[in-house]
Amino acid sequence: MFERGETLHRGKLFVAFTYQNFQFSNMDGINLKSIPAYFPAPNTNGGIATVETSTRVDLKINQFAIYADYGLTNRLDISVAVPFLDVKLARKYGVREYLFCWNGLPRPALSAAKQRTKLASNSRTGSSTGIGDVVFRAKGSLWQGEHIQVAAAVDFQGSIGRRKKTSWERGRGE
Repeated sequence: MFERGETLHRGKLFVAFTYQNFQFSNMDGINLKSIPAYFPAPNTNGGIATVETSTRVDLKINQFAIYADYGLTNRLDISVAVPFLDVKLARKYGVREYLFCWNGLPRPALSAAKQRTKLASNSRTGSSTGIGDVVFRAKGSLWQGEHIQVAAAVDFQGSIGRRKKTSWERGRGE
Protein backbone atom coordinates (compact mmCIF):
# COMPACT_ATOMS: atom_id res chain seq x y z
CA MET A 1 0.00 0.00 0.00
CA PHE A 2 1.25 3.49 -0.79
CA GLU A 3 0.68 6.78 0.96
CA ARG A 4 2.43 10.10 1.41
CA GLY A 5 6.09 9.85 2.42
CA GLU A 6 6.29 13.05 4.42
CA THR A 7 5.80 13.27 8.18
CA LEU A 8 3.98 16.00 10.10
CA HIS A 9 7.07 17.40 11.89
CA ARG A 10 7.62 17.86 15.60
CA GLY A 11 4.65 19.04 17.69
CA LYS A 12 2.09 19.07 14.83
CA LEU A 13 -1.30 17.40 15.28
CA PHE A 14 -3.70 16.25 12.57
CA VAL A 15 -7.24 15.09 13.50
CA ALA A 16 -9.86 13.71 11.10
CA PHE A 17 -13.36 12.22 11.26
CA THR A 18 -14.85 9.96 8.59
CA TYR A 19 -18.19 8.30 7.93
CA GLN A 20 -18.89 5.40 5.58
CA ASN A 21 -22.15 3.60 4.86
CA PHE A 22 -22.15 0.10 3.35
CA GLN A 23 -25.34 -1.50 2.04
CA PHE A 24 -24.93 -4.84 0.34
CA SER A 25 -27.35 -5.73 -2.46
CA ASN A 26 -25.34 -8.59 -3.97
CA MET A 27 -22.33 -10.76 -3.21
CA ASP A 28 -20.39 -12.66 -5.86
CA GLY A 29 -23.15 -11.88 -8.36
CA ILE A 30 -25.96 -13.24 -6.16
CA ASN A 31 -28.87 -10.87 -5.51
CA LEU A 32 -29.25 -10.79 -1.71
CA LYS A 33 -32.86 -9.55 -1.98
CA SER A 34 -33.99 -12.86 -3.47
CA ILE A 35 -31.89 -16.00 -3.05
CA PRO A 36 -33.89 -18.95 -4.43
CA ALA A 37 -33.26 -22.65 -3.90
CA TYR A 38 -35.23 -25.63 -5.23
CA PHE A 39 -34.98 -29.26 -4.19
CA PRO A 40 -37.12 -32.41 -4.50
CA ALA A 41 -38.85 -33.81 -1.44
CA PRO A 42 -41.38 -36.60 -0.84
CA ASN A 43 -44.94 -35.35 -0.45
CA THR A 44 -47.85 -36.81 1.53
CA ASN A 45 -49.22 -38.60 -1.57
CA GLY A 46 -46.10 -40.74 -1.86
CA GLY A 47 -44.86 -38.81 -4.88
CA ILE A 48 -42.14 -36.25 -5.30
CA ALA A 49 -42.83 -32.57 -4.80
CA THR A 50 -40.57 -29.62 -5.38
CA VAL A 51 -39.82 -27.41 -2.40
CA GLU A 52 -38.88 -23.79 -3.09
CA THR A 53 -37.14 -21.56 -0.59
CA SER A 54 -36.57 -17.85 -1.04
CA THR A 55 -34.30 -15.93 1.28
CA ARG A 56 -33.76 -12.18 1.58
CA VAL A 57 -30.68 -10.82 3.38
CA ASP A 58 -30.23 -7.16 4.34
CA LEU A 59 -26.79 -6.16 5.63
CA LYS A 60 -26.08 -2.54 6.52
CA ILE A 61 -22.95 -1.15 8.16
CA ASN A 62 -22.40 2.42 9.35
CA GLN A 63 -18.79 3.18 10.24
CA PHE A 64 -17.62 6.35 11.97
CA ALA A 65 -13.89 6.74 12.58
CA ILE A 66 -11.68 9.20 14.41
CA TYR A 67 -8.07 9.50 13.31
CA ALA A 68 -5.26 11.42 15.03
CA ASP A 69 -1.65 11.82 13.86
CA TYR A 70 1.05 13.53 15.96
CA GLY A 71 4.63 14.46 15.04
CA LEU A 72 6.99 13.22 17.76
CA THR A 73 10.03 14.47 15.86
CA ASN A 74 10.58 15.98 12.42
CA ARG A 75 11.02 12.44 11.05
CA LEU A 76 8.69 10.31 13.23
CA ASP A 77 4.87 10.36 13.53
CA ILE A 78 2.55 8.30 15.70
CA SER A 79 -1.14 7.87 14.95
CA VAL A 80 -4.28 6.12 16.10
CA ALA A 81 -7.51 5.22 14.25
CA VAL A 82 -10.63 4.33 16.25
CA PRO A 83 -13.64 2.98 14.29
CA PHE A 84 -17.17 2.99 15.70
CA LEU A 85 -19.45 0.45 13.98
CA ASP A 86 -23.21 0.00 13.77
CA VAL A 87 -24.03 -3.28 11.98
CA LYS A 88 -27.56 -4.43 11.15
CA LEU A 89 -28.38 -7.83 9.66
CA ALA A 90 -31.86 -9.03 8.74
CA ARG A 91 -32.90 -12.32 7.18
CA LYS A 92 -36.33 -13.36 5.92
CA TYR A 93 -37.20 -16.61 4.22
CA GLY A 94 -40.22 -18.43 2.91
CA VAL A 95 -40.76 -22.08 1.99
CA ARG A 96 -43.33 -23.24 -0.55
CA GLU A 97 -44.16 -26.71 -1.84
CA TYR A 98 -45.32 -27.30 -5.40
CA LEU A 99 -48.25 -29.69 -5.05
CA PHE A 100 -48.61 -30.72 -8.69
CA CYS A 101 -45.29 -31.81 -10.05
CA TRP A 102 -44.05 -33.52 -13.13
CA ASN A 103 -40.68 -35.28 -12.87
CA GLY A 104 -40.01 -33.36 -9.65
CA LEU A 105 -40.49 -29.96 -11.30
CA PRO A 106 -43.51 -27.60 -11.20
CA ARG A 107 -45.98 -28.19 -14.01
CA PRO A 108 -46.03 -25.07 -16.18
CA ALA A 109 -49.63 -25.65 -17.33
CA LEU A 110 -51.06 -24.88 -13.87
CA SER A 111 -51.32 -21.40 -12.46
CA ALA A 112 -48.90 -20.45 -9.69
CA ALA A 113 -51.78 -20.02 -7.22
CA LYS A 114 -53.04 -23.58 -7.79
CA GLN A 115 -49.71 -25.36 -7.67
CA ARG A 116 -48.03 -23.76 -4.64
CA THR A 117 -48.76 -24.05 -0.93
CA LYS A 118 -46.92 -21.90 1.56
CA LEU A 119 -45.34 -24.13 4.21
CA ALA A 120 -43.44 -21.71 6.41
CA SER A 121 -41.85 -18.32 6.68
CA ASN A 122 -39.57 -16.75 9.23
CA SER A 123 -37.54 -13.63 9.78
CA ARG A 124 -34.83 -12.59 12.15
CA THR A 125 -32.96 -9.35 12.73
CA GLY A 126 -29.85 -8.59 14.70
CA SER A 127 -27.59 -5.67 15.34
CA SER A 128 -24.35 -4.83 17.04
CA THR A 129 -22.83 -1.47 17.89
CA GLY A 130 -19.42 -0.72 19.33
CA ILE A 131 -15.78 0.09 18.83
CA GLY A 132 -14.01 -1.87 16.10
CA ASP A 133 -10.34 -2.84 16.01
CA VAL A 134 -8.15 0.14 16.91
CA VAL A 135 -5.04 0.70 14.78
CA PHE A 136 -1.88 2.29 16.19
CA ARG A 137 0.83 3.36 13.73
CA ALA A 138 4.37 4.66 13.80
CA LYS A 139 5.78 6.17 10.60
CA GLY A 140 9.32 7.36 10.05
CA SER A 141 10.89 9.29 7.20
CA LEU A 142 13.78 7.28 5.71
CA TRP A 143 14.93 9.44 2.81
CA GLN A 144 13.90 12.76 1.37
CA GLY A 145 14.88 13.91 -2.12
CA GLU A 146 13.86 16.91 -4.18
CA HIS A 147 10.76 15.22 -5.67
CA ILE A 148 10.56 11.90 -3.83
CA GLN A 149 10.20 10.99 -0.17
CA VAL A 150 10.46 7.50 1.28
CA ALA A 151 9.02 6.48 4.65
CA ALA A 152 8.30 3.23 6.48
CA ALA A 153 5.40 2.50 8.80
CA VAL A 154 4.39 -0.24 11.19
CA ASP A 155 0.80 -0.86 12.32
CA PHE A 156 -0.42 -2.51 15.49
CA GLN A 157 -4.05 -3.58 15.53
CA GLY A 158 -6.01 -4.61 18.57
CA SER A 159 -9.44 -4.91 20.10
CA ILE A 160 -10.57 -2.70 22.92
CA GLY A 161 -12.78 -4.30 25.52
CA ARG A 162 -14.44 -7.65 25.44
CA ARG A 163 -16.41 -9.05 22.52
CA LYS A 164 -20.10 -9.35 23.24
CA LYS A 165 -22.43 -11.74 21.47
CA THR A 166 -24.69 -10.02 18.97
CA SER A 167 -28.46 -10.20 19.31
CA TRP A 168 -28.32 -12.56 16.32
CA GLU A 169 -26.01 -14.98 18.18
CA ARG A 170 -28.00 -14.73 21.41
CA GLY A 171 -31.19 -15.61 19.50
CA ARG A 172 -29.62 -18.84 18.24
CA GLY A 173 -28.64 -19.92 21.76
CA GLU A 174 -24.89 -19.67 21.22
